[in-house]
This record gives sequence, C-alpha cells and structure tokens, in this order.
Amino acid sequence: MFYSGSPLLEKSARLKQAKEEAEKEIAAYRAKLEAEFQKKVSDVSVFFDKYNSYTTALSYSMIQILQLSFMLSNEYRVVVILELTSSDLTKKLKKKSIT
Repeated sequence: MFYSGSPLLEKSARLKQAKEEAEKEIAAYRAKLEAEFQKKVSDVSVFFDKYNSYTTALSYSMIQILQLSFMLSNEYRVVVILELTSSDLTKKLKKKSIT
C-alpha cells in the first residue's frame, strides 16, 4: 500500500496539479480568443451598419433624382441627356472603360 510521503503519491499529486494548471491556462486562452473574435465581429457589424446607412441614403438620393427627371418635360430630358453624353466626364469614363 501507499503511505503518506510515498514518491508515487507525490508524483500523482504533482501530475494532478499540473493538469489543473494546464486546464486553467487553456480556459484563459479560449476566453482571450473568444473576446478577440467578438471584438472583430462587432467591428465588422459596425462597418456594415455604416455601409448600409450610406447605400440606403445614396439609393434614396438617386430615386429622388430619377423622380425629378421624370417630372421634367421630354424636351428638357433630351437636352440633359445630350449634355451628359457630350461632357468631358463621359468621354473620360468611356476611355477608361475601353482600356
């Protein structure tokens, strides 16, 4: 039988203590990783919320512009279209899309 102070009991106690310490370290490491992950998820969520707000506002503005353009007379629409198609900006965009 084993008696108090036995090398086998001491070794068993040290192994048990080492196992408990390792489990604590693993739990702390997992908690750290989880916290980092949650922060990244939060950052991405904030980004997408801002992006969604931006695209919603942009879409609303474009809808407003389209609605106003349909209210204009046909003649004026033709003039605006001609101006847009002959502008330097359109030419530059066409050149960039070709290259």
